[in-house]
Amino acid sequence: MGRQNVTVVETNDGTKLVGIVKQVKLKDHKGNVIYVPRRGKQFYLPLRKVGRLLEVLRRILEKFGWKLEETESERRIGELNAKIDEMNLQFLALQSNMAAIEKQRAEYEAQLKVLSAEIVKSNLQNFRQDLVEFRDKLDQASKGALPEEEVQKFLKDRPWIFGVEFIKSEPKKPAGSKSIFDFYLLDYQKHGIVIELKKPSEQIFSDEYTLTQRVTDGLGQLIRYLETTIAIAYSTEMSRIEGIVETKPQGYLIIGRKRSTQQGEQLHKINSYLHRIRIETYDDLLAKGETALATFSAE
Repeated sequence: MGRQNVTVVETNDGTKLVGIVKQVKLKDHKGNVIYVPRRGKQFYLPLRKVGRLLEVLRRILEKFGWKLEETESERRIGELNAKIDEMNLQFLALQSNMAAIEKQRAEYEAQLKVLSAEIVKSNLQNFRQDLVEFRDKLDQASKGALPEEEVQKFLKDRPWIFGVEFIKSEPKKPAGSKSIFDFYLLDYQKHGIVIELKKPSEQIFSDEYTLTQRVTDGLGQLIRYLETTIAIAYSTEMSRIEGIVETKPQGYLIIGRKRSTQQGEQLHKINSYLHRIRIETYDDLLAKGETALATFSAE
């Protein structure tokens, strides 16, 4: 004689199965009665499908005129399975919508790049003049013939020098703040960058790889300002008021001038270890602007 046993097992991927195992009656070497699974007489079904199987069996029995009383658990299983089916359909619809939205977003970004390039080309002469003035102001400030604050003001009025993607960016800072970053820029993809400006005359290194106190202080300020920006972006009301939505902004610390090729290489190495923060000299900005204009002039 034998018997059938119902068991629940779990597969390697975490799926739970309900099994019906036919067992045969045997005796062990001590004469004790034991039941062991009979080979080939096992049936397993995913636990999540049990409710649906019961519903199918119920409908079959009802066709033959048999009425079964539904338990509360069975009723809940039926309701949950229906909700799961509904959510699966909603998920598929969302996937389809997201694909369409992503395609449209990519098209808009491509259009923005084209339009930004057109703006640069139509303003090449003005931008070249900006770079001539920028270089002149840097040289004068380095000789003490011009207040360094004039260089900073010049950059605030010409954000494109930080990158042509900022051509139409309006520098902003949160209202009512007395010690906030010098300005906050948005590119055409709405990515935010916090800019902290220090004087062109500041030293960057005190020895081969040691940053000066002015640089480390500037980095500390920049990190605090990035935290402030992130807090504003996560606050629905403040984000709406300030127009700051970037939750992962980048930070630029602009300080000093490039004294030598070796110093430029040292700064490049340090930047390679930083995440979302860059230390750049005023000469780096000048070179960046010149490279951008040369690229657009050649097109």
